[in-house]
Amino acid sequence: MDSAPKTAGALIRERGGPTTSQELASIATVDMRANLGRLPPHSLEAEQGALSCCLLDPNEAIPALMEKTVQESFYDLRHQTLRKSLIEMFDERGSIDLITIQQHLKDRGQLEATGGLAYLSGLMEVAPSAHNMPEYLRVLREKLLLRKLGALCATTMSAIWSTEDAPDDLIN
Repeated sequence: MDSAPKTAGALIRERGGPTTSQELASIATVDMRANLGRLPPHSLEAEQGALSCCLLDPNEAIPALMEKTVQESFYDLRHQTLRKSLIEMFDERGSIDLITIQQHLKDRGQLEATGGLAYLSGLMEVAPSAHNMPEYLRVLREKLLLRKLGALCATTMSAIWSTEDAPDDLIN
């Protein structure tokens, strides 16, 4: 038999849920504290996969990238820079491959900030083919929406704790 003491949340759940507003507040505070220090939802693998597809098949993948993502779809700042550069190169009708993206970044003083040639070379190996681009874009969209929801919740909680207004005013 487990002799570990039960948490307040576990005891409340055993009873069928919180019964007082104080219990609800206690659970919410513990849940929020548990998430402090965690990174927002993201998938570095999906970000790398989408960029890999763009390098493998730029004529198919970059238009999809432009249509289905925004800069903030990429959590990693290196990936945001790479997305922007790939779109610039595509818009300029330039040839896009490992060497040209490297030169593009180097000319703008951004090569090392994006991980250098070694990182770019590694991106070429991430996706087995550009065929997987729709799935990577789906994951990026999902993670962006979760980050936006988290930001909205944080803003709402901040307003709740710092306001002296009536609850109806907060909702409106």
